[in-house]
Amino acid sequence: MQQGVRRVTALLQFRGVKITQNGSKPSFAALRHGDFRIYLVATSAAMMADNIEHVISYWVMFEQFRSPALAGFAVLSHWLPFLFLSVYFGALADRFDSRRIIQIAMLLYMGVSLAWAVLFYTETIEVWHAAVLLVIHGIAGVLWAPASQLLIHDIVGRDNLVSAVRLNATGRQFGVFLGPAVGGGLMLALGPAAGLIANVLIYLPLTWWLWKVPYGARHHRAGAPVTGGGFGDALKVMREVSGNRTILSMILLAGISSLLVGNAFLAQMPEYAHDLGTEKADFSYAVLLAANAMKAAMAVLKPILAETGAEPVGKMVIGTVKGDIHDIGKNLVGMMLEGAGFEVVDLGINTDADKFLAALDEHKPDILGMSALLTTTMPYMKVVIQALKDRGMREDYIVLVGGAPLNEEFGLAVGADAYCRDAGVAAETARRLIDERRARVA
Repeated sequence: MQQGVRRVTALLQFRGVKITQNGSKPSFAALRHGDFRIYLVATSAAMMADNIEHVISYWVMFEQFRSPALAGFAVLSHWLPFLFLSVYFGALADRFDSRRIIQIAMLLYMGVSLAWAVLFYTETIEVWHAAVLLVIHGIAGVLWAPASQLLIHDIVGRDNLVSAVRLNATGRQFGVFLGPAVGGGLMLALGPAAGLIANVLIYLPLTWWLWKVPYGARHHRAGAPVTGGGFGDALKVMREVSGNRTILSMILLAGISSLLVGNAFLAQMPEYAHDLGTEKADFSYAVLLAANAMKAAMAVLKPILAETGAEPVGKMVIGTVKGDIHDIGKNLVGMMLEGAGFEVVDLGINTDADKFLAALDEHKPDILGMSALLTTTMPYMKVVIQALKDRGMREDYIVLVGGAPLNEEFGLAVGADAYCRDAGVAAETARRLIDERRARVA
């Protein structure tokens, strides 16, 4: 084990990493380097563009082919190149100028986006076109990643390397969660083809900047360890560090999360949007993507808001009514409301009146939300509202109802305060009714 750790340490020191036992660095130290700030913004934007292409191409592929097999291939074509080519492309980045390798990756990304745009605009896309473009996109991703990691070593130097690695990872993840929301907006505003052409422009700042900066030219140095750059060398290092539980745990965790999660949900999101049952599935798709981004942002912001003592806009208890097991629309409403600043208590599916009432007593919300997708279960909403009246609690809560078979007349008939046709309307209506109620009390 010690030999393996020494080998990793030697490699890090060769890269310019200063290994110290003690001593602290200022927070976000790498941001003090002007060129790294530019690189961080540009590479985060490029990662966003990568995910913008995903969401637009996945939508059009679903609309054109409705093929679960193609959706599955989209996931495999993204991750298998990382599995089989990462070691070789890492060696490539070590031997050649990492700036030029990143530029090649950006050109591949731009070429794929332009090809999608032309095929979508001319309506000539076939399954084999999609398969080829998906594979090229996956190869561009694995070509970019190792070179990007090496380039930051040259930009910030030894003292700020740890900070730069952390910030680079954070920036890339920011692009990952923001890209789908921006992609959905571009698709709605410009259409798929024009949205992809606009997406090409997002890759340009990083590509152009790399021509100007004096980093990335890789030359072997005296005494530098020479590696084979193949799987054999990778396995040798793995054996040497296998006794280090921290390193091994990080590798296994990253591998398992990629296997089980990856970006698979994006390829299935178009069908998910269609299952909502709305007339404008493309709008539902964009809202789903935006809600997912807001959900991720709220996960980061919640601890910060808790520390500042910031109060939520309001609280909502929501559930699908008894006899109904559909929860897609309900989940989307919950995500949208959380993104709008509400605290949401989700009771899940098949929720009876007693469970709704118990949750109201426990959580003391401002709003009760009920969802139904079946015409046979939507009348149960009136049962819940009547139970509120019987207990003298009806005026204590704002009641919102929603679901594909409902309409405004039904909402009024069962005694709800409002019917919400989609998640966006639900968020707007919830905020408006809470403001109106608080204004009356004041």
